[in-house]
Amino acid sequence: MPSELVVTYRELVRLHMRLSDEAAAYQNEIRALVVVLFPEFTQIFTDPCGQTALTVLKAFPSAQAVAEVGVEPLFQLLRTLKPAHYGRPTAQKRVALAKASVSSGRALAGRSLSLRILCDQLEHTQANLARLEAEIEELLTNDPGVKGLQQVPGCGLQDGGSTPR
Repeated sequence: MPSELVVTYRELVRLHMRLSDEAAAYQNEIRALVVVLFPEFTQIFTDPCGQTALTVLKAFPSAQAVAEVGVEPLFQLLRTLKPAHYGRPTAQKRVALAKASVSSGRALAGRSLSLRILCDQLEHTQANLARLEAEIEELLTNDPGVKGLQQVPGCGLQDGGSTPR
């Protein structure tokens, strides 16, 4: 019978794998919806799944939504998120792109709601992953048997993080 600690590691690593797969699935769905709702979005935010991009997408999920609200609300949101990185020129560029967008106007309400929910789900899953990684790191830090294993190539942590190989 494996020890309690071994069973705990197995359970946490399995959960980590499931949550990582879920996060990847949400990211794929978000990217697919962005292509339909606002294809030009990635000209400003290269990764539509980054934290700032997710917040913007939840507030203004389509090109039509951005075009309707105009520069000022978008500028105010960007200023609260990353004041040193995004300013009025970014908001102006995004509104101009939205007004000239080739996005589909079909099923706009349903797709916009789907995008908002998927953004929330991704953020929630990422928060749970971070919490899980912190727990794994805590277990590894307090496990004397891990010290020797980490010296074996291929048995340490990936990328300096807490994700076991």
